Amino acid sequence: MSTVTESDLKELKDLILGIDKKLDVHIARTDERFNTIDERFRSMEQRFDQVDKQFEQVDKRFDQVDKRFEQVDKQFDQVDKRFEQVDKQFDSVNARINTFTLGFLGIVGVLVTGLLGIVGKIVFFPNP
Repeated sequence: MSTVTESDLKELKDLILGIDKKLDVHIARTDERFNTIDERFRSMEQRFDQVDKQFEQVDKRFDQVDKRFEQVDKQFDQVDKRFEQVDKQFDSVNARINTFTLGFLGIVGVLVTGLLGIVGKIVFFPNP
């Protein structure tokens, strides 16, 4: 076995101190890197929060648009009902006009027939 001298101990101590300093430097660098990574993650979280807020705003806008479409659908339904009412009124007016026309043509037909009968009697059977 060999003997350990003071110079050997001093060299070991110097090596240990050198390694300790290098470790401290590496630890400081890794801490800085972790801090920058942590800051990046925090900034990304903030960006995600902003994106989430924007999505919420878009959802609110879509809800408003849906409500407007529902209102427009209701208005279209009301317009359809009005058109149906107008169609019914046209049908009733048309039926009345048809009834009036048939009655009028019937009266005219009777009068024309009567006049033809009178003209025919005068032409074919003159009074002596």
